[in-house]
Amino acid sequence: MEGTDIMFLELLSKSEKHQFLDLAFHMTRADGNVVDSESLSVQRKIVEMGDEIKDYAPGDFDKAVANFTNSTKMVQRIVLLNLIELSLSDDFYHAEEHSFIEMILDEWEVTPKMKSSLVKLVYMEKDLREKAKIILSE
Repeated sequence: MEGTDIMFLELLSKSEKHQFLDLAFHMTRADGNVVDSESLSVQRKIVEMGDEIKDYAPGDFDKAVANFTNSTKMVQRIVLLNLIELSLSDDFYHAEEHSFIEMILDEWEVTPKMKSSLVKLVYMEKDLREKAKIILSE
């Protein structure tokens, strides 16, 4: 699955962007194999976040999860939306990635309904991209 160009990461604060990257890098390594599509998806997210992440230094992903626990629901949803998209960027939803997402859902007390809504958004975006490719290539 191709990554998206805009998934609202620009709305995060500088520290939230850095903590998102901690989670994103953990996600890409969750299954022990970082593939090109995952790297490309992370690179797109880095571009979206802009100059505020130029001084990023890897941090502790447990601390990032805990910090986002105290964030607004909107910030949590933006982070989850992007992590879900990232987890599906190689067209596979690995057990390790699933466990990581489920741990975050539990920690942030995200309802199954909200999880379903976020996953649907990711698939709707993917479908829209595929339709656009078909139309543009005709």
